[in-house]
Amino acid sequence: KTIQRFVHDQIPFLAAFLQYYSLLYITLFILLIETIVYVALHMREVMISSKAVHQSLNDTLQGLSHMSQADRDSWIRELRDYDNLQQFSLLSPLAALLAFLVSLYHVKRLMSEHNSNELEWFPTRRQDWVLQIIMLPAVYATMSLRCVLRCWALMTGGGWTGEMAQLGWTFSEYASHTMDEYESNFALANFAEMYTLLCFSSLIVDMLKESIQSPELREAFSTLTMQGVLVFVVTGFAKVVVTLWLGWLRAYSRSGESTLVGVPFEKELGYLQNLDTFLGYSIILTSLQALYNIAMVCGLSPLQEINPTLKFLGTRILVIFAQLQSFCLQMGSMYRWLPINPFQAKLLHASLMCVECFGVAILHLFAWPDVDYHCGYLPLEDDPLAAERKYRRGSRSFAGASSRQFFNH
Repeated sequence: KTIQRFVHDQIPFLAAFLQYYSLLYITLFILLIETIVYVALHMREVMISSKAVHQSLNDTLQGLSHMSQADRDSWIRELRDYDNLQQFSLLSPLAALLAFLVSLYHVKRLMSEHNSNELEWFPTRRQDWVLQIIMLPAVYATMSLRCVLRCWALMTGGGWTGEMAQLGWTFSEYASHTMDEYESNFALANFAEMYTLLCFSSLIVDMLKESIQSPELREAFSTLTMQGVLVFVVTGFAKVVVTLWLGWLRAYSRSGESTLVGVPFEKELGYLQNLDTFLGYSIILTSLQALYNIAMVCGLSPLQEINPTLKFLGTRILVIFAQLQSFCLQMGSMYRWLPINPFQAKLLHASLMCVECFGVAILHLFAWPDVDYHCGYLPLEDDPLAAERKYRRGSRSFAGASSRQFFNH
């Protein structure tokens, strides 16, 4: 807060741009534009037709003199049969951009119109937790679009470079490298999702603690509620670290090295792959436990006036889709329950996440209205507008538009 006071006193015209959320949105915007421009310049075939995609892949494979015709035919069969999916994936850039814009508009409106901290653009602690939740669709949509780009680069052969050929890479190594980047992008997005879930649970628990008189009971309630969430976050963080480590090790091994700190790559990769698989299953179980814990807390009567179930819905949707949707698609492709292969399952998941993030960004506009944010998420019993909001909304219904209309008047 001292730094923010200095910024507001010395360079007030830059106060809005020197907030962490402003810098985050600038970074996300650069990533979005860079991704879209890269597709337009290097993978125009994706925007033309599936036939052009197939021709681009075939041209790339034909240019690999060390590849046998049998291997070429195998890769063409593996990557070419996705006509409808290619058309659906074209929605990804638009959906991701819309999710970014809606989220940006929501944050800008809240921060420019409601100052509860005596410093313009600087949120209180509880308001900061709310901002983290609202920004999640923009973060996840951006990283999902990056994952769509990885799939397009593989399915068109557009990411193959002369440098890879000089290093003696095979197309299988190129495919592995591209999918490692895919997993790394989603690992970062999943970490943001886990942190957002932690922010939501911290907000709800912090509000409920005000209504518990006994310090011992308050501490026990906080510990029990946060336990499931913290297990999910710790497990997820371990999964992110292992995923990034695996990707780096594979990339390092392609440089021709066979050991790292005296340990053979093959042995170390085996350990990490087994750990990554174990953490993948563990994170699904811990995510369900965390969602259950928070859902139980959201059902407590002191919170019903702010409709926590609707507020939790957007975060819950992204957690479920990010973890369970990917798992189900991969299992469906692996056991032939779905007419897609694992590469196509990855593209479908990334494309769906872009669209789903846009839907969640719209949902957040109604779930987190201005009138709640204006109060700075004060303790419920100290909230001066609580009675009026309850009268406007009713005891069980939610009407964000009515709440904002009442506040404006």
